[in-house]
Formats: sequence, structure tokens, C-alpha cells
Amino acid sequence: MRLPTMNHGLSETLFYQLKNAQMDVLLARVDDKSENCNFWQSFASSWTELDSNKLGADGWEVTGGLAHSTQCGPVGIFGGLEKMMRGAVVSKLLKFKPHYKLKIKVLWAKLDSWDNEAAQIKIDGKLVWERRFQWFEGYFGKICGCPVFEWKTMFARTEVDVDHTGEQAKFEFTSTLDEVGNESVGMRDLYIFYAACADNCAECTGPKDSDCKKCANNWALVGGKCQALPNFVLLEQSFLEDKFTGINGWVLTGNKAGKTVSECNGKSMVGGFDIMGIGAKATKTFDIPPHKRLRLQSTIYKIDSWDGEFMIVKVDGTEVWKTSWNLQTGGANICGQGVWWDGFTSIDEIFNHQAPKAEIIYTSTLDQDAIDESWGFRDFKLWYEPKEACAIFYSECDFKGASFEFCSKSPNFQSDNIPPQIRSIKIPPQGRVTLYENTDYNGKKVTYTTDQTCIQNFDFSLIQMSGHIEGGWIEVEQ
Repeated sequence: MRLPTMNHGLSETLFYQLKNAQMDVLLARVDDKSENCNFWQSFASSWTELDSNKLGADGWEVTGGLAHSTQCGPVGIFGGLEKMMRGAVVSKLLKFKPHYKLKIKVLWAKLDSWDNEAAQIKIDGKLVWERRFQWFEGYFGKICGCPVFEWKTMFARTEVDVDHTGEQAKFEFTSTLDEVGNESVGMRDLYIFYAACADNCAECTGPKDSDCKKCANNWALVGGKCQALPNFVLLEQSFLEDKFTGINGWVLTGNKAGKTVSECNGKSMVGGFDIMGIGAKATKTFDIPPHKRLRLQSTIYKIDSWDGEFMIVKVDGTEVWKTSWNLQTGGANICGQGVWWDGFTSIDEIFNHQAPKAEIIYTSTLDQDAIDESWGFRDFKLWYEPKEACAIFYSECDFKGASFEFCSKSPNFQSDNIPPQIRSIKIPPQGRVTLYENTDYNGKKVTYTTDQTCIQNFDFSLIQMSGHIEGGWIEVEQ
């Protein structure tokens, strides 16, 4: 018996199957959770056009398949029959603002003779979602795919939340299909969201200030919150680019085969897999202007089979940072042999230091070859907190007699213990001292930028008359 037909030329049954498929597509495009408006921020979307002729790759790379779209019933899909079958992987590397969680929403199209194979989503090489399908799952009518009526087509809405930190993430959409020609996969309506860290936070575990684990530049984690450090000056920064080849004056010892740079998950690092293993060190000595404290920031990578060994950062022989890693540290195979989990961590240490030079050493207690366990680092920044500009004034030549020190731009001549005359001055490094005739910074003045061992006379009428600087004004600058 022939089924009655609708005015669009389709059987009534097939028409309703197409309507069901279209409803699945429409549902996948509706953002039906209020939480998405509360803290999720929209980041990227792809494959949203209904017409396959308008649906392109949108920057996604396809390996093992073809970066083409096909029409599947009422909508276009990226992939589909003879486009994405066995071994096809759709991937893209995306850069994010500081965040602690990612959300992925996508509509899968399962076509034809799947027999318990799985559609999969991976982030940074780690499987974060998987669903298995059967050949008989889907709509009654033949929507698209091979001309075998029993092999069904099915749209499946997917939404997955993933804990994630870092500046970038590599997304992969793939499957475990093992045949060519009679089973394939497609996707559409991809939306990616992220949950942002608090302001001035570079790495976090949640949205609150107290959830921050690493602060942005010129901010430091103090008392569980990011606080401004306006007094710190950036001395050097290196290895911030995604890709680099030089090591900017660092000296590597114990590095395997003389290699210096490797790549992990799309980023270069100093050292790394099969380079920095047992006995390896990375060292550099810095000349630093007069200072009170140092701030050291870096990203350090743990690669492969660590089993309780320590990663250590030293400054002038003293440990300023140390941590222990094991086989479970990391949670993803992003570099190395691909057998053990790898990971990375950010360090941000502030410590007292006054010496004019600082020797910084990265090292570890690894006891095996770099092919088995290794480490590397990148994103290096070294800051210093300058000493306050202080000048020392003496009542006698050659820095003798009574003395007093000024470290501000406005000394109090009424309350400070000032000797009756000035005969020598110690000038702060990279600083200057200016003596003014009047307390309002007007009148005659004289400026010194180097130490004065014996001052005999100022061309100030006030000083000539009084023999000392009472009523004069001193400004110390740096």
C-alpha cells in the first residue's frame, strides 16, 4: 500500500522524521540553562548555517578525512557521508583568557552502520566525552548517508563541562569508526564557552578572588588574593612566545645530546622531553640594580614517569621553590612518550634578596634518563623591588663627622637631626641630589649625580651667610 504524500513530495512518515530531526537541531541551538548567563562567557561558534553550501571549516583542521560539508535532511553538517569516516579527526587550537572551566555544546550526526563505536571529544589530548551508537538507532526514514534503509541516521545533542586552566586548549572531535564507506560522522552547531577567573587573576580554580592561584603581571597572591605590586620593576622576560628556538643566555648542563628546546602541545620550552633528565640544570646569572626583593615567575612542565622526585628552583644556592611529582600528576598525555601523564604548573615566588647578582638554577632530583622522565620551563619573568633612593650627608669631608640620611623627596628640616654644615654627600646609585636655596623649591640650586667627597662652597647667599643649610631644601631623586 502506498503511503499518502504531503504537498512537499515526502511521505508523511518521512516528513515527521525530518521534523523530529529538525527539532533535534533546533533544541541543540537553544541555550536552555540560566547558568550560561550567570558566569559562562561565549567564546566561539562554528557550523551554524542550515545550508551546507554556506557551512565551511571555519578554521578547523581535518586529518584523515575531508574538510567538506554535506546536506543531511533539513540541515547541513560538517563532515558526513564519505567525508569523515575511519580515522577522521577535526581539531583546532584556541587561546583563552584566564579561566577555570570550559563548556562544549555540539550536535553530532551519526550516519549508518555504527556497531557500538564511539563519538569522542578530547581536550589537550585527554578524552573528556564519549558516546557509543548502534546502526539501528535513529529516525525511521532515511535522512542521509548510505542507501541502506536499515542503517539509521541520528542527531545527538552533546553538552560537556570540563575543568581547565591555561592560555590555550586543543579541541579534537573524532570517533572509533573502523570502516570506510558504510559509516560516517558529522557535526554542527558547535558552541564553546569559558568560565572566567576574577580580575587580575591569571590562573584560578573558581570565579572568586580567593580562588586565584596565579596573578597577572605586577600583581601578587597575598593572603589568598591578588594585590598590586606597583614597586616591582621587570628586569627580564623570556620564552613568552608560543614558538622559539634560542635560550637567551641560559646555560644547560646535563642536557641530553646537546639539545636545548623542545615542543609540547603547540608550545616551545627550554629543555623538555628527552633533554632534561638525571643531573640536568638550567642556569643564568643576572645583574640587578639595588633592590630589596625579587619576584620570579615561570611555567614548569613535568613529563612522563616521575615517581616522587622533586623539581627545584634555586637562587644563589637557596631553594625558593620545590615540589614533588608522581605518575598521576598532570592528567593528560600532551608531550613525551604518550604513556604517562604529563602536566605543567605556574610558579610565582617573592623573596628577600639584596646582592647585586642573582644566579637562578632550575634542576631536579630525577634519577633516570630524559627519555623516561624529564622537565622543561617557559614564560620566565624576573622582577626586582628597588631600594628607596637614599642619600647620606656628612658634616666633614671624606664622609666623616656627623651624618644623616634622607630617603624621601621632602625631608623635614624642623624635626630631622641635621648637622650644622654639609661637607660631603653619598649619592644613591642611579640617583641625584639637588640642594635648593628656598624651601619652596625656588631660587638657586645645585644638583649632584656622583658622590661629593669635599664641598667647600655653594654659590648660595643663604649658605654663604649662615655657613650651613638651615632654611635650605634637599630633594633626593632616583
